[in-house]
Amino acid sequence: MSKTNHITTGDVLDDLGFSRSEASALKIKASIVEAILAEIDRRGFTQRQLVDVLDEYQPNVSNLLHGRISKVSI
Repeated sequence: MSKTNHITTGDVLDDLGFSRSEASALKIKASIVEAILAEIDRRGFTQRQLVDVLDEYQPNVSNLLHGRISKVSI
């Protein structure tokens, strides 16, 4: 089985073809989601509690908790 080598520029978003502005927005969004998830973990919230606390629909809370940043609105 042959292994495919890939040379990266060091930034996966650039390598995937995102523009500089798209990459920056995704990085900022990922940082915000990461901070929110850390606080959720610190406080020990359950998904059901977050639905009430955030006044958000359950599918949106699930997307947040599963790190689906493309489906999370900041």
